[in-house]
Amino acid sequence: MVWWRRTSGIPLVPLLNLLAALGVLMYGTQRWIGYATSGATWYWSDQLIPLYAFGVGVLSAFGLAGRMRAVWPHWLVFGLRTLALLSAAPFASLISFVGGL
Repeated sequence: MVWWRRTSGIPLVPLLNLLAALGVLMYGTQRWIGYATSGATWYWSDQLIPLYAFGVGVLSAFGLAGRMRAVWPHWLVFGLRTLALLSAAPFASLISFVGGL
């Protein structure tokens, strides 16, 4: 990470957060279009993850633009996403193991 910071000058954690948020928003947009064209019912709780991703994207854009100097929000988002990803594999393994019994 030190090498990245010295060569580019762009902070890596806000950039990673922005890329992850954009990925979630692109996936959410694809689902929104699918729901709208099929006439399916969707609920407000379906929008919580894209809303969180939008907030992370705004936070990351402010961090990359230099409008927000605090680093702890970026690391908090990064840590939460890392915990979610690390817990997803054991959870999926547990579900497939229990489903196979």
